Amino acid sequence: MDKIEIALNRVRLLWAIIGSLCFVAVSFCLVFYANTFVPMMIPLPKPILIYLIVAIGCLGMITFSLFTFMALKTLFIKQNSLIIDEKGITQRDFGLVEWRDITGLKTQVISSNKIILIYISNPQKYIQRLGRLSAFLAKVSLRFYQTPLSIGTKSFKYNEDELINLLHDKLKQYSKAPL
Repeated sequence: MDKIEIALNRVRLLWAIIGSLCFVAVSFCLVFYANTFVPMMIPLPKPILIYLIVAIGCLGMITFSLFTFMALKTLFIKQNSLIIDEKGITQRDFGLVEWRDITGLKTQVISSNKIILIYISNPQKYIQRLGRLSAFLAKVSLRFYQTPLSIGTKSFKYNEDELINLLHDKLKQYSKAPL
């Protein structure tokens, strides 16, 4: 049995959590000390500027608090994040993607991050497995990249290029899909 288990890069995730907590702290300051930021801003009436600063701070606190919560939850999961075997690719978020469903793989660079796009024959089958927020994001990905499934290569303890080559090799081995 040819099974490859790839662990999550917890150090990178920990740095992302620390950065996110810094943004929560900055957002907190924007909300509770909005008056101190007013003189530095563009010339608008003071009450409007204060409401704008508080709104931006609230949005930042909510967004980065949610990210921190999700990242902390991911940090303490003990299972491997990516499993490649004769059945297919198993990823913590979307489960098993069988080789027979994969029609192709493509690498996309987004903000200097390599993303592996997994093209599949029945996207709705995989979107239905996801929670509400993940399903929404998968639909957005389907609209922009024609696939709901992607793997960020920097989130694993594995060389990016080797991971891409490994997935291409396994797709050739287990499937008749064109690359």
